[in-house]
Amino acid sequence: MPEGLQLLDQAEATDQDSYVVTRAFSEENGITSLADLAGVCGQTYRRRQLRIRKPAERPKGLKKFYDVEVGFTPIQDKGGPLTIKALKDGEIQLADIFSASPAIKRNDIVVLGDPKGMFLSSHVAPLASAILDPAAVKVINAVQSKLTAASLVALNVKSFQDQQPVATIAANWIKNN
Repeated sequence: MPEGLQLLDQAEATDQDSYVVTRAFSEENGITSLADLAGVCGQTYRRRQLRIRKPAERPKGLKKFYDVEVGFTPIQDKGGPLTIKALKDGEIQLADIFSASPAIKRNDIVVLGDPKGMFLSSHVAPLASAILDPAAVKVINAVQSKLTAASLVALNVKSFQDQQPVATIAANWIKNN
């Protein structure tokens, strides 16, 4: 860590890679976690192999952790609108997007559980100057303790989808929490 900075308490909120499916696919196939994919990967889905869209590289972790092999379509929008469209249109059945993406809530997408811990959590943790007043550190840590993954998604929806100003979003969140 650069000299003169301190790491404050981390939040419960995380933003990490996650594999998602549409709610219809989840319910039709009884899939709520990555472990459940093994039951559908041996079959064809709508007369074709289960397909995933992921940025740049093939999904090696699915085979290693869950013994699941899927077809692969590279995409460069990192879980953005092209990926979501392909998922909703049925071009792919599985997508890799960040767990705090507002697209999850907006598109009623199901984040699959990761019981074997393939994805490491990336906790939200603020950095501050080493000369930050101890009272300010206490306030920031109190705020961090209330920030959850679900609230992080909701905040991102307000910012990206609703286009609310960051100052308004932060003030409302603090007032309510």
